[in-house]
Amino acid sequence: MKISVKYAVTGALSGAANGFFGAGGGLFLVPLLISWCGMEQKRAFATSVAVIFPLCAVSAVIYWLKGGLPIGQAVPYLLGGAAGLDKRAYSGFIGQVSGTGTNTCVSLPERLIGKLGSSEERGMIINMEAGLYTGIPRGSFDLMLDSASNNPGLKAFEKLTAGVYLGQLCRLMLIAAADEGLISRAAGDGARQLEDIDSAVIDAWSCMERGELLGGAETDLAFASRLSRALFKRSARGMCTDLLALAMLTGAGKSADKPLCVLAEGSLVQKSRIYRPELERLLEEYGREAGVHFVLKVGQETTLPGAAAAALIN
Repeated sequence: MKISVKYAVTGALSGAANGFFGAGGGLFLVPLLISWCGMEQKRAFATSVAVIFPLCAVSAVIYWLKGGLPIGQAVPYLLGGAAGLDKRAYSGFIGQVSGTGTNTCVSLPERLIGKLGSSEERGMIINMEAGLYTGIPRGSFDLMLDSASNNPGLKAFEKLTAGVYLGQLCRLMLIAAADEGLISRAAGDGARQLEDIDSAVIDAWSCMERGELLGGAETDLAFASRLSRALFKRSARGMCTDLLALAMLTGAGKSADKPLCVLAEGSLVQKSRIYRPELERLLEEYGREAGVHFVLKVGQETTLPGAAAAALIN
């Protein structure tokens, strides 16, 4: 089949997906360009961004004409994004998700990817699927949470670190604490009634807020605060370990003049008043011991900019 026909079919499938669902064309476009059309990864990502750019531009103009695009507020974000893409300022990049899920990705030289059998220094972006890691010890409450989840035995690291699980871990611990007399029975009953506790709730507890959700005394909220902070800090230690391992693998971040840039997104790193400061503290402390210099940059809704950055800086 002619390559022009392959491009036409690929474009049609991508356009159909975007037309039916309003998004998702890249799910077809990038894999087909690489595996079927034989395009190199960097060009495939760049092509995907180029395809969606006209639609974004037209949408932006429409919103601007209708008064829905505050240019004055948008310019600082655009300038900040442009500055963040300066590859020369950093020795490497790690993508990090800390929210309802846990994951990292990194650009590795092909020579470090054994199954490629290559000695090239050319980089390839690797999705590490960090949430599947099983090497960190788990406690009894972690095992209880895992057994009650919809995927027992899977995503062990994610269940230790992701915001969607931290609230449920805190709930299990508060119920057990009430049974053991460490907090009041009323607080234990309050925790039982909260079937879905997310990271926003325990972030409030960690700052001595929203005590009415527990329904106990001030001492119960103080206990929940210490417990919530401990869970956030353990999550940050786990992510710090992951990022340090990737730094050691890539050899990036050895110079303070060209640090290793961690591009992070997710509700936990964006919104928690405990998690992000703790992660930054740990990266500074343990990075210094390991001789690695980190810079943590937190983004909002960075799916499209992330694809563009991958195309531009890899």
